[in-house]
Amino acid sequence: DYTVRRIMPGTKKLGSERTVLMHDADVDAWTVNYYERVLIRREGESIRLQYHLTHRAMLVIAYLYAFGPSCVTEEFAWYVGVSQRALSQTLRMMSGKKLVIQMREPEEKELEEGEEWTVENAAETKAEDTWMPGEAAEPILQDWNRMLTDLDAMMTEGFTESEKTEYLALRKKSFEGIKKRLSL
Repeated sequence: DYTVRRIMPGTKKLGSERTVLMHDADVDAWTVNYYERVLIRREGESIRLQYHLTHRAMLVIAYLYAFGPSCVTEEFAWYVGVSQRALSQTLRMMSGKKLVIQMREPEEKELEEGEEWTVENAAETKAEDTWMPGEAAEPILQDWNRMLTDLDAMMTEGFTESEKTEYLALRKKSFEGIKKRLSL
């Protein structure tokens, strides 16, 4: 096993393959969160390997996808699993590959209601240390979006349309409750 050469991306040594989760566990918040994270990690791993990204770079792209243009904050660093200094270094490295771009306009302007973030208006709306996905990240973001859509389809497989709609509405309501609790 130790002498086997890796031919394909993602090839693993015997014993370090993906595990199959087949526990007969209770359905509680902790367990559901665990299974969802494992599923997202598995699906996201194929995107990471396809684009030859480090785990850290993939997390940066996922964060910017979810939260939009962002400054280097404690929360951003925590999400990526590194210090703010290491995150800044990662962002600079990624900017060299055009995966992220740094906005340098010091002026801030409020977005009009209904106006969305774009490369054109980001420079006018965010402070100097703001990062957003770059041109090279566009296909990665498209695949990430497709993966999330597929995950929603997997998680609602076997649901009727009304059950699917109700589930997604309840999940959104639950998410709002979590955000409210975390903002206390």
